[in-house]
Amino acid sequence: MPDLERSMRFFRGGNDRHVAPEDLATMLGDLFGTLLYRNLSAGPQNIPPSTQRSIKTYRDNQQYWSEALAGQHYEGMRVVLSAFHLMEWLPAAPGRYFTEDAARHRDMARDFMGPHSEYLPLGKLEMVLGGIGSIRLGSRHVEGERSHLLGATSTGISHQGVPVVLPESLYLDLIELIREEGAALVDVAGSVRMFPSSAEVVQYDGRIPRFCVFADGLEHIRKPEQRLLTTVAVLFQGQADSSLSKLWSFCSFSPSMGSEALHTAVEWLKEYIERHSQLPQPVILSDFDELHRHFAEPIEFPIRTLMSHGPDMGQLNSYVAEFQRYGVHLHVKEFVVGDVFKEIEGSTIVNKAQVERSFNVVRERFDDDSAQALVRLAEHVASSGSREAAELFAVFNEELDRAEPRQNVLRRLWNGLTDALPSISGMADVAAKVTNIVG
Repeated sequence: MPDLERSMRFFRGGNDRHVAPEDLATMLGDLFGTLLYRNLSAGPQNIPPSTQRSIKTYRDNQQYWSEALAGQHYEGMRVVLSAFHLMEWLPAAPGRYFTEDAARHRDMARDFMGPHSEYLPLGKLEMVLGGIGSIRLGSRHVEGERSHLLGATSTGISHQGVPVVLPESLYLDLIELIREEGAALVDVAGSVRMFPSSAEVVQYDGRIPRFCVFADGLEHIRKPEQRLLTTVAVLFQGQADSSLSKLWSFCSFSPSMGSEALHTAVEWLKEYIERHSQLPQPVILSDFDELHRHFAEPIEFPIRTLMSHGPDMGQLNSYVAEFQRYGVHLHVKEFVVGDVFKEIEGSTIVNKAQVERSFNVVRERFDDDSAQALVRLAEHVASSGSREAAELFAVFNEELDRAEPRQNVLRRLWNGLTDALPSISGMADVAAKVTNIVG
């Protein structure tokens, strides 16, 4: 039986009834799961390929996700994705498409399809099609190297695929082909990275473990051999009386047709929102593109803001309270953003705004633990009252904020800071992280 997506001339549709609270909670969990990509680290599995013996080859999405969801993947597992299409778009909810609930919903949806269906009215089913939707994300620094998040799919359908982290050296080998053709057909070699559930900001029972593949090799790069399809989806406000009164819509386009195809899909979504929302200015929950903003309407959690600064915790917690009225319990961890520096608030010798900038730089170039170590160092300098240490720390932060920090300068400043404030040596974990930053 062909994919539901291939069975329709235009794969698009939506709910004209409100999304059930349980489905909405799952979709919120998937949305905030995207935050796991903010501070990528190759982790302990970053071992030279020549020293790793066991390699698992996958030739289709179904095989990869069936084994991943069955718990057969492990940290550092070597894999080859054979003849997969690498695209700029990756699944918004990786793996959810291959769950039993999602498959059941797609089977139900077929009952509402005519021979030339161009629109799927999911409101009649009171459901959403699990796993439908894709996102496009910007580049990240991974252990000092700029890397790019792409999607690899055997079928050419983006939301069925596997998130892949590609170092810039490999990305530059095929991005022109991707921009021209919509995808590059390639064999991807790499290691599986698993994100622990404890790292997620929003935790809910519908959670699916997050996996991605850190690529370290590409072979047989060629033009795509299948019709490409990317879906984009939005949740938006349907009524004014409850923040949980959400409607959902999705639309597909072919990335091989250029930016105009994406524009057409976005315009269709805008028209759907205008037609089905009962509000004069409906609010969109989130969008799907970190690189471009496509909607003039208000967006509660823009993906660009999520990836740069994290979520608005006040707004998120208001959803948690609203869900509790329906017996749905979301568990939300505190997310520390760049402007939360409690111990240096009002300090006369350490500049809070300067530490904030350095915090964000270190978090992007290294990881969250290193950024937190920098904050602890700032708090220690502030509490010491040493103006010499504070002056050295200020210059240290200015150097970190440069487009290309000079490692020799950072090392001299760090050595001077530890000489001016010997008590830093008692903070072994902080010193280890900062030493890694300065090289």
